[in-house]
Amino acid sequence: MTPPRRGVDRPSEGDGRLTPVEEVRFWLQVIVDSRKTILCRPADEPRVRGIVDRYGVGGFITVEASNYIPAGQMRVVDTDALDAARQLAVKQLRGERR
Repeated sequence: MTPPRRGVDRPSEGDGRLTPVEEVRFWLQVIVDSRKTILCRPADEPRVRGIVDRYGVGGFITVEASNYIPAGQMRVVDTDALDAARQLAVKQLRGERR
């Protein structure tokens, strides 16, 4: 059986069962992929951070203040996905210019 590839990917060969190590890797990737950042106005940051802390999801959700967010609104951002997209764009630009 092939081990899971990077990302949330279960092997399709064999009986489909994961070894204990593969199962841990799978769920660790699920946890990493679930991390998000909430952007809110600076005045709202303490309240939003308090809610995140109250629900015990501080390890998954980061709260950041931004003056660019309209009053009374928040944005949930997948910063890992943005970083991956940025890295891909940089690689593509470098490849196109060579």
